[in-house]
Amino acid sequence: MTIQIKEPRYRDMTVLVARFRLPPAQDVEIEIEKGARKGHYLAKSEVICSSPIEFMKTKNGRKLEMRVIPLTKLERIEDDF
Repeated sequence: MTIQIKEPRYRDMTVLVARFRLPPAQDVEIEIEKGARKGHYLAKSEVICSSPIEFMKTKNGRKLEMRVIPLTKLERIEDDF
């Protein structure tokens, strides 16, 4: 399963991933589409579980739970960009 991210959050060098997209207890491939860090990465299950949760407000006013995964904890798996 690959989760596509437009851009990482550069101010604290993290990637925000919605919790409903993350399968329980599985490693996840993350594809960053734009920016200096674009490429394919692997996020291990242990890293995802230890990442903090942040709430993001949607346009409708609801709150989404997001995992804040540091870029330093992701493993690069492809360099074809």
